[in-house]
Amino acid sequence: PHGTDAVEVKTEDETSLTATTNTPSEAVVVTFAPPAAAVPPVPAVPAPATQSFGATGEPSRITVRADIDSWVQVTTTGGQPVFARMLRAGDQYLVPNRPGLRLMTGNGGGLRITVDGSPTPPIGTLGSVVRDVALEPERLIRGNATTNETPGG
Repeated sequence: PHGTDAVEVKTEDETSLTATTNTPSEAVVVTFAPPAAAVPPVPAVPAPATQSFGATGEPSRITVRADIDSWVQVTTTGGQPVFARMLRAGDQYLVPNRPGLRLMTGNGGGLRITVDGSPTPPIGTLGSVVRDVALEPERLIRGNATTNETPGG
């Protein structure tokens, strides 16, 4: 006596397949591979371009580089603005070789200053507002260029 058995298989996406056998003793194996999900490729997000500002066409002994985003303002001794902007991580400012320049930043610990390519002592701690930093190579190297630091909060 031959009978007919129906086997129903449901996949994760609820697609049904039905297989029919002619005898109860036959084993039926149904394999279903769901179609590959239509997932669009994720475009590569380019790293933000770092920028260089300041004395790009002339020699510069002092470089101010942002390790993390930091507001930077450079003025003359008389308070005339020379440079002011948010430096993003990786950006750098090439300080003009001019006497009497002063730096103020909203994040003393977020900046790395070099003189002639050599690192100087930090001008402040992370998140500290630092005012009246003398942008003089010798003072930066000695670590006494900072006269006014307010801890961040």
